[in-house]
Amino acid sequence: MRYTHKINKKTGKGEWFDEDGKRKRFRSNLKPGQPFLQRVGQRGWPMECEASGCHPSQVQEFQKMMADAGVPTEFTKGGRAVYRDRSHRDRALRVRGIFDKDAGYSDPVPT
Repeated sequence: MRYTHKINKKTGKGEWFDEDGKRKRFRSNLKPGQPFLQRVGQRGWPMECEASGCHPSQVQEFQKMMADAGVPTEFTKGGRAVYRDRSHRDRALRVRGIFDKDAGYSDPVPT
């Protein structure tokens, strides 16, 4: 989930907001406007990926396409793909024909 920091014009204090516009409370030393990415769970899973996502208007279409291919994948309202674990990400990328340029030994790579 991506969070942004905005200054409240009435109070002059900084506040954090998620991509849906809901206010969050965090304590950090980040400067206003500096992005903050939250890592959920162990070792970053589930992972939200913007690079393998879609346009927000295509979320339902992509969810149906992935489910029909046998790899049900969620997408955020902003279009980011949400991968549950490494094997889910691997299967989803293979279905779409996408590869990771920083691939490990078992990740899909171009041939």
